[in-house]
Amino acid sequence: MEDALFRPKRRSGACLPPGVIGSSPGLCRAYDLARRVAPSRWSVLILGETGTGKEALARTVHAVSGRTGAFVKVNCANLDGGTTGSTLFGHERGAFTGAVHRHLGIFEQAHGGTLFLDEIGEMPLRTQAALLRVMENGVLRRVGGRQEVQVDVRVVAATHRDLERHRDTGQLREDFYCRLARLPIRLPPLHERGHDVLLIARDWLVRVPAESGLPPCTLDESAERWLLGRRLNGNVRTLQHLLARAALQSQGAPITAAMLSHAAGRGLSASPPVGSGPILRWLQDEGPASVATLARAFDLSPSTVLRRLKELRAQGLVRQLRRGRLTLYASTETATTVSPLGERERRVLQLALEKGSVTRGDVLARETVAPRTATRILVRLAGRGLLMMNGRGGSARRYRVTEEGRGAVEGRRYEFEPDI
Repeated sequence: MEDALFRPKRRSGACLPPGVIGSSPGLCRAYDLARRVAPSRWSVLILGETGTGKEALARTVHAVSGRTGAFVKVNCANLDGGTTGSTLFGHERGAFTGAVHRHLGIFEQAHGGTLFLDEIGEMPLRTQAALLRVMENGVLRRVGGRQEVQVDVRVVAATHRDLERHRDTGQLREDFYCRLARLPIRLPPLHERGHDVLLIARDWLVRVPAESGLPPCTLDESAERWLLGRRLNGNVRTLQHLLARAALQSQGAPITAAMLSHAAGRGLSASPPVGSGPILRWLQDEGPASVATLARAFDLSPSTVLRRLKELRAQGLVRQLRRGRLTLYASTETATTVSPLGERERRVLQLALEKGSVTRGDVLARETVAPRTATRILVRLAGRGLLMMNGRGGSARRYRVTEEGRGAVEGRRYEFEPDI
């Protein structure tokens, strides 16, 4: 049975368009909502951190809307105060010095289609008022022109700013905000999308190194855990920069956590996540685990893991399980009875009983598996409390069988009573 931590079941959710990689519920909800609101004429506001894929979602709204005009993008942060009117609404010949031809603004360019206003939170107040009039009435007047021009444009705006705060502080007009925020869609940041970070990383490592003349490479288990346990400020963009630096360093060898950490230390923001979400996802995917197992998985101190587990227990998301001296923690969605052993896992436990302890090399000598698979088996058995790790040392790390592991091999019932 494949380790859920390292091999998500789906490469991409069925709800997502080609090129958008992921399977997390939050991402699928955003795209499902985008499809449902696309046929309407109302403006859409996409909220999300930098690098979460706001433009891709905007393009999906346009593609599904049935509008036959163009998709036109403008970054509001780049609008020059002196030429904003011309950029948005166009100008007539002779309207100002240098205006030797009539110019169509972005609204007319997007007639019958979609206008994507990126970084809408950076738009000046004066421009907001002019934009609002066009959005409400569907008419504009070119700079230097006398006639009104009818336009049919669907506006999709995006921002990483807190627009409610901008409104409250006077940086955003109340009426403009209400017009924009009729249909808000939030894109989750990468650290809220669980295993999506691994799906995106694997896809990138398959495509990009070959295009750049670098040898293909993969992520080892430590790198996958490192990515799952980090909050990447900049999201997919930061992930791509990290992978590019690490791929250059690895030169075809598997990328390790140390390589990613080294790359992150050179100007990229990749910090441990805030809160206990990654630990909860581990327990939901892997089943019961000890504090020591979680501490190793996320490179945290046992005291930090205990504090986060306490927070999760207070929210009713995690419970404590005990049998004898062994204490494990489990998601409340997980049954208290541990799933039966697979034949390969049973053979590894039996081998550990025969030898007194077992290493990855011992597993490789007995089983026809890849080194990564051997490590996963040992980590999974340790996470369930059936093996206990002795010391440190990479592939030479030794595991011995616990009393619960002995009982599992002998067929004794293996379950835990909740600690009330």
